[in-house]
Amino acid sequence: MSAYAEHWLREIAVTIKPKTQKSYGSALRLHILPALGSTKVRMLQKGRIKSFLVERLRQGKVRTIAEGEVTKEVRLPLARDSVRIIHATLRALLNAAVDDGVIITNPADKLGRTLRLVVNAKTRQEEVKAMTRDQLGHSSPLRETRRPLTSGDTTRCSCSWRGQACGSARGSRSSGTT
Repeated sequence: MSAYAEHWLREIAVTIKPKTQKSYGSALRLHILPALGSTKVRMLQKGRIKSFLVERLRQGKVRTIAEGEVTKEVRLPLARDSVRIIHATLRALLNAAVDDGVIITNPADKLGRTLRLVVNAKTRQEEVKAMTRDQLGHSSPLRETRRPLTSGDTTRCSCSWRGQACGSARGSRSSGTT
């Protein structure tokens, strides 16, 4: 797997953003290759990948703690989002292996939902709610800087609404600007 991972990172470097490449490289170097690097890509099975990800959720990072003169290593769980990134990296690598004909199916597929690494659509929808009328009225920074329209306003607004200028009237202030 180590050799294929290096090949894959070089191959995708021209098609992904530098931040994504750095994230993939870190996940491979710190988590995936130390645990699965000696395994051939063809020999990876869903159960092994699932066990690897569960292990990362339970005790994925090592922290050195000094208590007086004694130093000990403690294993702590990785954050769920960190394990999600590790899974995404492994899934992308194995998708490329499917495309290259190295394996027939991706054994990392659908493990994100199984292990609850990804949020389902209903939960995501609950987290993103439209603002209430009251919230809209109190949250606009423009609300306090613009004066209300009056019947004497002659200048038209140049903001974009649905791809068109909204055309609402905006009056000149005493300085002559809108």
